[in-house]
This record gives sequence, C-alpha cells and structure tokens, in this order.
Amino acid sequence: MVFLISGLLWAFFLLVGARLLAIASRPDADTPHPVRTLLLLGLVGALTFLRPHELLLSGQDPGVYLNTAGAFARHQSLFYVDTLLAEVAPANRFIFWFGHLGYGFTKDSCLRIADLDTMLMGPRFPPAFPILLSPLMRAGPPFLGLYVVPLFALFTGIALFAVVRRLRPRPWAGTLACAFYSLTPLIVWHARAPRPEIISGFLGLAGFLFCLHAWQARAGRGWPDLLLGALCISLAPFFHITGWFTTVGAAAVMVAWILTGRAEVWLYPPVALLGLAAYIWQTLRIADHYQLGRYLRPILAHPAAVALAALAAVIAPVLVGLLARRRRLPVRLIAPDRPAFNPLTLLRAVAALALLALCAWMFLRMPPPDQRTFSAYEYHYAHPADLRLVPVYLSRAIAGLGLAGLITLLLARGPAPLERLAFCVWLLPAALLIGNMQDFFMTRYMLPALLPMLVAGLATLATAVPAACNRRHAGTLGAALVIIALLVHHRTSMLTTTEYRGLGRFLESFATPIRAADGMLLGEYARVAAPFEHLFGIPLLSLDNETRTDYTPALDSLADLMTRHPGRPVFFLTPFPPPLSERFTFTPVMSNTLAYARLTPGRFRRPAQAQPASLTLHLYRIAHAAPPPSPTPFVRWPDAGHLGLAGFATPRQARWHVPGLAIPAGQRRAVAIDAATPLATDARIMLFLWSAAPASATTPAAHPAREDMRAHWTHLGHGWGVLNLPAAALSGTPPAVDLQAERNLVVSDAWAIQGQTAVRLALHDESVTAETATAPSRWLQSPARFLAPAPASNRATCVAVLLAPPDHAAPVAPAFALRIGERERASWTPPAPRWSWQVCLLAADAVAPSLSWLTLAAAAAPARDASAAAAADPMLRVACLAVFDAAPPAATPAP
Repeated sequence: MVFLISGLLWAFFLLVGARLLAIASRPDADTPHPVRTLLLLGLVGALTFLRPHELLLSGQDPGVYLNTAGAFARHQSLFYVDTLLAEVAPANRFIFWFGHLGYGFTKDSCLRIADLDTMLMGPRFPPAFPILLSPLMRAGPPFLGLYVVPLFALFTGIALFAVVRRLRPRPWAGTLACAFYSLTPLIVWHARAPRPEIISGFLGLAGFLFCLHAWQARAGRGWPDLLLGALCISLAPFFHITGWFTTVGAAAVMVAWILTGRAEVWLYPPVALLGLAAYIWQTLRIADHYQLGRYLRPILAHPAAVALAALAAVIAPVLVGLLARRRRLPVRLIAPDRPAFNPLTLLRAVAALALLALCAWMFLRMPPPDQRTFSAYEYHYAHPADLRLVPVYLSRAIAGLGLAGLITLLLARGPAPLERLAFCVWLLPAALLIGNMQDFFMTRYMLPALLPMLVAGLATLATAVPAACNRRHAGTLGAALVIIALLVHHRTSMLTTTEYRGLGRFLESFATPIRAADGMLLGEYARVAAPFEHLFGIPLLSLDNETRTDYTPALDSLADLMTRHPGRPVFFLTPFPPPLSERFTFTPVMSNTLAYARLTPGRFRRPAQAQPASLTLHLYRIAHAAPPPSPTPFVRWPDAGHLGLAGFATPRQARWHVPGLAIPAGQRRAVAIDAATPLATDARIMLFLWSAAPASATTPAAHPAREDMRAHWTHLGHGWGVLNLPAAALSGTPPAVDLQAERNLVVSDAWAIQGQTAVRLALHDESVTAETATAPSRWLQSPARFLAPAPASNRATCVAVLLAPPDHAAPVAPAFALRIGERERASWTPPAPRWSWQVCLLAADAVAPSLSWLTLAAAAAPARDASAAAAADPMLRVACLAVFDAAPPAATPAP
C-alpha cells in the first residue's frame, strides 16, 4: 500500500513538474529565451539547494521524517509490529520508550506506539511526506531522501519565476524572483533540511499558477489546469498543516471566480471536498499529531448535517455561477472600457491599505512571544505570526523592501490587476497565520507563503525603474545587486554551512559490522540509535539516557533476549565513556569521531556563524559473562550515559568557585596542615589540586619540592588532580609539605588515610583564594548508585567524591552516607557553600571480587518548605567519582 500511494504521489508530481516547465518555458516579449534562463536559474538553485544537511538523528522533525520514511520502506506499511520490543517483558518495555512526555508513547520519537499490548508502531506525523520519501530510501542509499526537499525548493523557484512573470510583465521580473528565492539565506538553510514546508508551499504556488493559467485561457479551455491546480491545493495540507491557510485564500479567490459565471470553476468545490474528506479520514485513522480530532469528532457526530453541507457546497457554486452569468456581475466590476479609477482600482487600493495596516498592527501591538499562552498544538496553526521576528531573521531592510514591493505589485498599473490582487489574497492567510516563531527552528513556517510573497515584492521593486529611462536594464541590475547584498549581509553562514556533513557515511560505518554479523543492537542514546533500525534495518532497543537514570530493567531484558537468541550477537553503541557492568563484558569493536559544523542561534536571535562540533561513537560486542576487575585508579566524571550509574539526574554544566590555597606557577610553597590527631608514620596524605591550565595524565600540576620524596600523582580530569604522599612528606610544626607548582593551582582539600579511616585535614593558612571553573555535575537523586572496582592486591579501597554546593541557601547542610548493600560505610556533612572532596576508606573485604554497587544516599531527609527553591532533592550535586588503592605503589617525582 505504501509503495502504491508513493507511486501515485510521484506520478502526480511528475505531471505537475512537466506542466510547470511547459508553462515557464513559453517565450514572451519580456523573456524571449526562457529555456536558457531556466537552465541558468536551475544551475544557481542546484548550487545553493543541493547540499542537504544530513539531519538523520531522531528527536527533531527532519530526523523523524527520514526515519519514519525508512520504516515505511522496510515494512511496506504505515503500521507494523516491533517484534524485538514485543519480546521484552511488558513490565520492562517502558525502559526502551522515549521518555519525553511531549512525544507521547513512542520508542524513539519517530513512530508512536499505536498499541501498547502488541507493540504496533504507527506514524506520529501526517504520513504524506515520509511516504513520498520511502521508495527512494528503498531503492538506493537511505541518504537519497535528503535530496527530495532541495529538489522541490528548486522547482518552487521555477514556479515563482512563472507566476511573477505573468503578474509583472517586465524584463527580468520572473528571473529576479527566482534568483532572490535561490539566494535568500533563510530559504536556502531550511530548504536543505528534510522538512515538508517547502513541498506544501510548492503545491500552493503551483496551484495558483495553474489556476491563473486556467483563468487567462479562453472560456471552456482551462479546466485541465484548474483541475490540476485544485488537486495541488487540496494536497498541500497533507504535507504540512499550514497548507490549510492556502486553501482558505484559494477558496476566497474561487468565490470571486464563481461570480464570473465561468463553468470550469465548478470543478473546484468537489475536488476540495474530496481532499477535506481524505484529510479528516487520515487524521482520525492514521495520525492526529496536531490534535484536531477533538474538533472533528463532535462535528462528525451529525452525519446528516455534514452530508447536507457537502451537497450544498457542490450545488451552490453552480447556482451562483448561473445567476452571475445571467446578471453579468463581473462585467460591471472589471470591464476594460471603464475609467481608470474603476471599482477594481478602489478595491486594490483598499487591499494595499489593509495589508499595510494589518502588518503594522501585528508588528506593533501583539504581545511578546514569551508572554503568549497556547493550548496544545494551536501555536502551529491557529495563531498570528509575530512579525517583529521577521526582520530579526531577514533584516529590517529586506522586510521593509519586500512589503513595499507587495504594495507596489497591488497598486501598479498594467496588465493583470485582478490576478495580482488574487495572488495576495491567495497567499496572505498562509503568510500571516504561521504560528509562534519563538526560535530559529520555527522560522521554517515562513517558507510556504511569507517568503515567496516577500521575494515577489523584492522582484517587483527591482523592476520598478521607469520605462522611459534609457538605462532601464542597468538600473534593474543595480537594484537587484543591492537587494542580493542586503539578503546575504551577515547571513552568509546560512548559505555556506552544511550541518552534520558526513553523518550518513559515519553511521553506516558502524552499521556495517553489525549487519555483517546479523546482530542486534542496544543503543544508549536513542536519538543516535534510531537510524540504525529505520535506515539500516538493524533490530534495535534504544535507551533514552536523558530520562532513564536506572538501566537495571534494560539489562534484565537484555539478558533474557540473549538467552532467547543464543546464536545471535548483540552489540552496544554509545557516545559516552566505556561501559561498566557487573553482568556483561564489552569487547571494543570500533570507535570513530565525526567533526562537523552547526549553526547555534539563540532565542529570538539569528545565527551568527557556524560552530565546530563533533560526535564520537563507540561500538562494543556484549557477552554474558562476569567482567574482569576494573583497574584502579578509577575516575568517572558526569556524562550522559548510565551504564554503571543509577539514580543520578542528567548532567549539567555550571560555573563554580574552587576555594583553597593558591600557588602561582613556578613558585615553591610550604602547605601547612592542621591535624586534629597525630598522624601515624604509615599514614598517607591526599592533596586535591585544581589548575585552570589542567595538567595531562602524566605531567602533574605540582610535585614535592624535595627530590628524595617519592609521590604518586593521579590525573582526575577537568583541571583536577590528586597527590598521594607518605606522611614522611610532612615536616615542621605545624606539619607541612613543600610543593613546587608547575602551573597556577589551588590546593583545595587535604585528607589523611591511616589505619581504617579517612580524616579530613584543614589547611593551616589564611591566604585562601577562590578560582572560577566550569565542570559537569549531576543531581544526586537519593539514593544513587555507582559501580566501583575492587581493591587490587588485597589493599584497601579509597573512594573520593566531589560534591557541589546547593543552588540555593539551605538552613542545614544535608548529611550523606556511603553504603555497600545495606551497610553504611561512611557519613559526610559537606562544608557549605563550597565544592569539596569527600573521602572514605573501604576495607579489602568490603567489596566483591570484581565490581560492587556503592550507594550514595541522604543520611536524613533534608529540610523542606513549600517554596520552589527548596524542591531540589537532596540539594547537592556530584561532580566526580574516583576510586584509588589506599596504598599506591611508589613513584618517582616528576622532573
């Protein structure tokens, strides 16, 4: 069924394209060689549009459409059962669903779960666009689907060329309209992404062109073009919901056409009604992403009234047309022998004034975007646009010139005055009712109508040079160059940047060994993992690491699946550090990094320039066996993965202060320590150091100044390191250690390890500083667990945790406990409000032979009140988890 529908769609679009080229290639007095012109414009469009962004990841609309198309192509159906997910025990299936509530019940944000019992998958979005892409993704590489929207953008420029050439019969008018369209950075940027707004806009513009051609044909000869135009308009909403506003403008034009009494226009209402009925059926039976069913079902509950209304919509135009033909109503309005200031001229003047007043009101009087409230998805399709954001993304000059050009198009003398008025009426609702453009991503709603109208206005203004001027063409060319310069000023990054370039081949390199082994895949990052199932056909279970903080149900299900399929290999894909599990071994298969560029626009701000970014993926083969002991020292900073962690919230970057004793680079300083109890001779001192210029894993930021003193340096990352010294390193009263700083550093915390305990030591110095740093951290959702390695060679294990202060003042600092199983091993009350290292010592028999789960939990529930500021649980964040051998091997000091 999918390929039948997609075949019909492609056949229809081929017919539309052929008719469009036939109309556009007809020569006239202003464009004597249109074929050459179209070839040149096609070359310009190919250079700008046919470099698609490789937006294959799920979670955002482009990746959702592509992955949905891949699913349709592989299953040849809009609905299919996910057999792998259906094998998972019902109680554990939730762990493999996308956890964001805004997406509803979905596995990876691409398809919705239509039946929770059978794991029947169906489309989330209206399916016309994925259906159109599906045969290409089946016939060749899945990346072919990326070129469909750029191709439609190229044809939209050609349609604009043909329309403007008929509305504005001046040399260069149509050519400049197409050129401006192909060089507008905002259009080019969005047209290179696989989203359907361009296709919806193309159908609206092509529908107007065909109806315009039918109107200008002799009576009785234009019905094929009118029928084709009606089909285009009726199909536009199937690709994007804003296409309905094009149908509103088209209906207004058709009402005026009916009043002329011409019979071919009677074809339009039944075609429009069939399109409406098909859309309602699709909404209620296939996908209701925009939640229209709540409006439609009460209406359809009265089928007799609906049938009578449909019958009236078909019969009334015929009766009105016959009456208008007898009364000769249109002749009285637009007769060519009337004076220059006839009713049509007045109507155009009123329309121009209304357009100006409407734009001024929407620009000046509407509430700011951040103060609007919307119900469900209404902001997509039932709210006026905030025109104050149009100059932000286009520039004030272009927005003003485009509006001036539209008014000129309405008021200019010359042929086709009624057609120019119809053009504005046709597209204006779809231009001004485009929802809330609260960010750069939402500016794609300008593509179907607003931007084509502004481009037509710019072309009109550029060709408004008086005909009597001997240098008319030179003036038009100069005006065009000025407009192009204004279009691209400070916006060239949108023309030159290709987001995620090379991502398709990058993902395919990981898919190749999995497919060669006929394996199954567990992906830790659902947005990255989705293409492996939908584009490469690999059975997949994905983990939404942004919302699932405990993978225990997932690992239980994985073990069950491996038992059910003993001969089938299982792979694990993650962009995060090496996985850690007490139940499985992870054998590395491959790792690779993709460097790419991304535009990073802010809220209500245009993107300034491309920013470099990278994606690193690691592929492992999973075996159901006890893993070998993890080596010590073991250090884990917050990342977005959860294997080896449970109960930690998603990571966040935060700026914070590192208080402590500052030692400038190159200086030698004695760090004095206050010990509450005498230190044993076999005790060890741990000094935690931070440097803004972090040391490498092998080069310490500081080392003991005495050459005969042996030290052990451990690099922790993010500027942190620890010096593990024997107590003999201390000398004098109070005891101190002589440090030689290689870089500017801060001595933050000091701990003593002696006997079976870890004791905090105070720095005996009043010259305390606070350096600013940025590091990731994770909220501790008490209780939280992490895997830790066992001690090596029967030595005790030292656990160090870097805790962050609360984001708000707390009357009592919360106490935390470290537990193994149910037994509490240590309890801390961190000094607030500062970042601090907490250390405890575990005996050799406290942990399992390989890996053990250690639990961090609030020792007592923190004090709470009703305010939102006190809602954090339990008000602290964890920045680093580290495990050391309490008695490290001796090491020579760094040179």
